[in-house]
Amino acid sequence: MSRRNMSWERPFLNAGAEPLHDDVVAGLDPALVRVCGDLDVDGAPILRSALTPLLHRRVELDLTEVGFIDSSGISALLVHFRHCQLARGSMTIPQRHHDHPPRVLARPKGPAHRRS
Repeated sequence: MSRRNMSWERPFLNAGAEPLHDDVVAGLDPALVRVCGDLDVDGAPILRSALTPLLHRRVELDLTEVGFIDSSGISALLVHFRHCQLARGSMTIPQRHHDHPPRVLARPKGPAHRRS
């Protein structure tokens, strides 16, 4: 697990096939959370732990560098959105232009994953 400590940033957190990590720039309004890697069953808890301290804040999620989102990732986003509303915070995911949009619930391709 690699860690980078800066006064304005949360340390890098890694997990998953393409490790998820986040940068939290909390001094901004809204707080900016940059998420990179796969937002899957391994990455969702990492995202939740980064977002939980920000429930009462306005948060902007940058998912530009997310390559894959599964149902665990979608659930983490929806649950945090609801908790933000209850805490009178907010969460937005601004539209970004992607060269390669993230795969959401995509089935892996290749010979090992073909049905007979």
